[in-house]
Amino acid sequence: MFSHATMKQIDSAKLGWLTSFVFLSCLFCKAETKVPCLIFSGNAEKEVCIDLATLNRITFGDNSMIVSSSKDPNTESIELLYSLYHHLEIGDGTPSDFESSIDVILDDSNSRIYLDAQSKLLYLQTTLDSEFQIGIFNVSGNLLLTSELSNGDALMLETLSSGVYIAVATDGKTKISLKFILK
Repeated sequence: MFSHATMKQIDSAKLGWLTSFVFLSCLFCKAETKVPCLIFSGNAEKEVCIDLATLNRITFGDNSMIVSSSKDPNTESIELLYSLYHHLEIGDGTPSDFESSIDVILDDSNSRIYLDAQSKLLYLQTTLDSEFQIGIFNVSGNLLLTSELSNGDALMLETLSSGVYIAVATDGKTKISLKFILK
């Protein structure tokens, strides 16, 4: 039989081997830690998850929202276009790698959509010869209207009630958006 001291050495050796095995196993596994996040989704191919501990402020602009840090002004801000990210929720997730997850769009200064609030018409103005697919979304991200417009065409918005909306138009190469209010 083994003495009490020998048993302690064997148990220590087993514990040391087990600890090193677990440590090495963790080095080779890629465990994704879930943290509290702002989760953005919409027309983009990928969802964007922003760590709330790092970036916790949202500033809303005309065509995009800026997510920044209220604690550290040196932390790089992230701009998310309404045309791509129009749905927001708070949940647990794995923070996104922004270099690869945010789609780049071409904002063509020769094309625009604008609202005539009096007549409740949304117009497309462009120098391009292509037709644009247009979608009207509410602030919850629900698609309410769709249409196909060419230069000078208008979409009637009379079926929409008073509220805030986002119009997104694309011809496959150029994407433009407009946030507007109907009264």
